[in-house]
Amino acid sequence: MKRLKDRLAKGNAAAFTELFDQTSDRLYRYLIARFACPEMVPDIIQEVFMRLVKHHKNFRTVEHLDGYVFSVARNEAVRALEKANKHPDGNASVVDVIESGHEAVVVGNDWIQHQMNQLSESDQEIIQLKIFGGLTFEEIASAISMPCNSVSTRYRRAILQLKAKIEKSKDNPVRSSRETETDEMQNIRNGCKQTDEK
Repeated sequence: MKRLKDRLAKGNAAAFTELFDQTSDRLYRYLIARFACPEMVPDIIQEVFMRLVKHHKNFRTVEHLDGYVFSVARNEAVRALEKANKHPDGNASVVDVIESGHEAVVVGNDWIQHQMNQLSESDQEIIQLKIFGGLTFEEIASAISMPCNSVSTRYRRAILQLKAKIEKSKDNPVRSSRETETDEMQNIRNGCKQTDEK
């Protein structure tokens, strides 16, 4: 990873292609989940990489490469939404992203969205970066400027809260038909299992 950062800092075009290949699918899923504006996501990703190329010397001081890229993407998405006079649909943030090549279909799940609405904005973002972005706690900490221990604690606490809601909810449409369980619900359950194991 250090060699890639060094090449990026020098403005090496092949290094940016490698970075794009490593991060673009995860960025796409995260941006759709976080900002619920799928029609804007390809342009946002393009702007992210244009900004990264323009400011390539910043890579010299980057500690967590993925965290830095997601931080730039987050800021770029906010700028794009403000410019378009749109506001993040904060809680169209929990969606199932069904991949089909580089495309994605977004299917909302009202029950899951409602449960996520109960969490703080920062807890929602931590879950989205972990599940949709595939970032480590250190990378998330770098992306949102929060201590790593706080990120992992908040993630585990939020997952446990969601787990408790899933277990006790009688209105959970997923609970009654497990065979049609959504990918997102499975991700939340997997997060709960990881939390239980630690």
